[in-house]
Amino acid sequence: MAEHATSIVAIEGMTCQSCVSTIEKNISSVPGVKSIKVYLGRKKAEITFDSRVVTIKELAAQIEDMGFEACPEDSIVSLPTLQDVTLRVQGMTCESCVRNIERRVSSQAGVHTVKVSLQEELARIAYNINETNPQTLLNIINEMGFTATVSPENTKSTKLQESSRNYSSVVRIHIQGMTCQSCVSKIEENLINSPGIRNIIVSLEDCLATVKFNPLEVTPEQLQNMIEDMGYEATLLTDKAKNVAVCSQDSNSHKMNSDQATGTLKVKGMTCMSCVHNIEDHIGTVKGIISIKVSLQENSATVQYQPSLISLQQIAEMIDNMGFECEVQDSQKLVMDPWVPRISHPQNTVTSSDQTDIGIEKRGPSPNKHTKQYTKLLFAEGDDLEKCFIRITGMTCASCVAAIEKHLTHLDGIHYVLVALMAQKAEVKFDPAYIMPSQIANAITELGYMSSVIEDVSSGQGELELEIHGMTCVSCVHSIESNLIKRPGIISVSIALATQLGKFQFDPEVTGPRDIVDAIKDLGFGASTITDHRRDASYLSQKEEVKKWRNSFLFSLVFGLPSMAVMMYFMGIRMSTGKHDICCLIPGLSTENLFLWILATPVQFIGGRYFYVHALKAIKHRMANMDVLIMLATNIAYFYSVAVLIYFMIDGADHSPKTFFETPPMLLVFISLGRWLEHIAKGKTSEALAKLISLQATEATLVDVDSDCQIISEKQIDVELVQRGDILKVVPGEKIPVDGRVTFGNSMADESLITGESLPVAKRPGSQVIGGSINQNGMLLISATHIGKDTTLAQIVKLVEEAQTSKVHNNFKFVILTLRYPVM
Repeated sequence: MAEHATSIVAIEGMTCQSCVSTIEKNISSVPGVKSIKVYLGRKKAEITFDSRVVTIKELAAQIEDMGFEACPEDSIVSLPTLQDVTLRVQGMTCESCVRNIERRVSSQAGVHTVKVSLQEELARIAYNINETNPQTLLNIINEMGFTATVSPENTKSTKLQESSRNYSSVVRIHIQGMTCQSCVSKIEENLINSPGIRNIIVSLEDCLATVKFNPLEVTPEQLQNMIEDMGYEATLLTDKAKNVAVCSQDSNSHKMNSDQATGTLKVKGMTCMSCVHNIEDHIGTVKGIISIKVSLQENSATVQYQPSLISLQQIAEMIDNMGFECEVQDSQKLVMDPWVPRISHPQNTVTSSDQTDIGIEKRGPSPNKHTKQYTKLLFAEGDDLEKCFIRITGMTCASCVAAIEKHLTHLDGIHYVLVALMAQKAEVKFDPAYIMPSQIANAITELGYMSSVIEDVSSGQGELELEIHGMTCVSCVHSIESNLIKRPGIISVSIALATQLGKFQFDPEVTGPRDIVDAIKDLGFGASTITDHRRDASYLSQKEEVKKWRNSFLFSLVFGLPSMAVMMYFMGIRMSTGKHDICCLIPGLSTENLFLWILATPVQFIGGRYFYVHALKAIKHRMANMDVLIMLATNIAYFYSVAVLIYFMIDGADHSPKTFFETPPMLLVFISLGRWLEHIAKGKTSEALAKLISLQATEATLVDVDSDCQIISEKQIDVELVQRGDILKVVPGEKIPVDGRVTFGNSMADESLITGESLPVAKRPGSQVIGGSINQNGMLLISATHIGKDTTLAQIVKLVEEAQTSKVHNNFKFVILTLRYPVM
């Protein structure tokens, strides 16, 4: 009988995954070592070994021989952890029963071997006493429909199980939702201080947490709940029976809110309990099946299911396909008051405590499993509710958002929470009789995120600028202003007759851009949104500026190079002949000055025309910039040379004066080249921002749906007219127009250009979607939660623009964004 021990060894000196692989490969080959797992981030190794063959100190010494520093932290006391037990099993009729028992029991954590004998009606099991016990094994077999008891020949295992309670146990928990090392640190820091937990190692790569704990102080289920309270999905890997129960409970919490029916099926051809379990296991996993109970004696099956997802006849056909004869016996509908999602216009919606701010009436449990969770999280309305905004710092990923939302929704008085990751802001609707904004901020701070209440009341206001057509006088302006200001949700209206523009401030929970446009059209005027330059990335390309300075440089270069050649030619003649006065074509005018004047004049006035324009604008505003300095230097050199040359020609001098005609071409050639390269560089630095802006959708499909989420009508609208709470349809291959939550449908979304996630992300009812990501293989109905400047993509664009326009000492923000978002 082996004596196993598990120990944690602290290792210093590991720098990469190669070090991890080296240690695991060498130590796993040591006799007596059963398993080893090395964690690079934690700088620790978890080793399970046979203490009779090798000791933890010997293993640490071998790690040190590889060039690392190793020190054992602690060790679970060595016990004879493998124990044999013999169980008497009654009710087996064939080899299929034997195989089912062996397969089910061997899947239990801690079971090493299992052998079932049909003739002897015995099951011999070797198990780890730290992970399971005979009673658990008995329960598993009994739940399968057999009768199991401990054989009288076993008494040793029970005593051993009692003695093991004084020692630590290890449980492994699968965690979904971790996205970065911050999530790992948060889980470890929160659990390590809990009573009964001795050590914890979380692996981001394996999505696994290994926890060593005292089973007398804390149970695996409590550990699972602790992790789920942080906003992650946790699944116990040590007890699959409990795992299934947890999943079933969570699943049923949604299903019980749906329309349900119970039906009875007649099943023929079953011969033993194995047939019963085959049907239950196979049919129980089908979508829409809430529960199924098969009776071997009565040859029947009682099914509780959701008629909206599957029919009783379809269930019968599935059982037929398994090789049994099945027919529908009867069915009974469970009458429940459904939630009826009804999309309405906010201006026509009467606000009450039983109605959401997007017109979804609450009339009972939801026919769709996502509706209750979605509505509770996003929308709530009541006469006594207030809204506040919380500034949150320290969020790094969507997991942080989910953790905050889940924690706050459990607090008394909180009706809904909406957290924006990029805006670092949370919108909370609460009942002031139960909780205050400062207490909400403190609750978020206790989660590890610094938070404070935003006192600015305009934080939640929407702004809209429209171009209004058809106004002819002040009376038109007054008519629009007086009518719109009376509408619910309109905070302020300002209209300018001369520019035909109107500016509006509104409450996005009550009304939106589309309602304002429709209201203006109802008054007999035309209205349209002003196209935002952010939706057109062409202004970032610098194409016009690049073309302008390229042409200026090439033109200057055509005359500048010959000018330099002439200057160097005559300079060489003077140096070789020793004659400094080479004269003259006419008195006072040399050949050199004539050629230089001819070449300098086009460069000065044509190649340098853009410098003249910019310099004159600067002087007009009483400013002196670089263009003024350039024009000052070139004009002085050119006009001085012209003036002195004319003077010598009038005077009839016998030699030509010293001129500076070569200065303008040389100066303007190099400065035009610099300007050309500068704008090319500007275009390159804005390329990332241009790619981000190109991700934005321009149109959205607005739909009306009935109580079964069936589309009644749909229409295409401009994305700027999308309002909060609108139900939008997104077909496969289409860009998701705005941030929101899925209300119907299942699909995969490609978010790689925004988040960097290379693999498509599964989207199901209740999942968050990001505007600009691409829907791949399924039709989705989403409800808009963040629109306009509040979307994730708009926030990223804003941050990049601010980083590019900030001072040099703040440009590290742009570097961080470039590293974080791969599209840049």
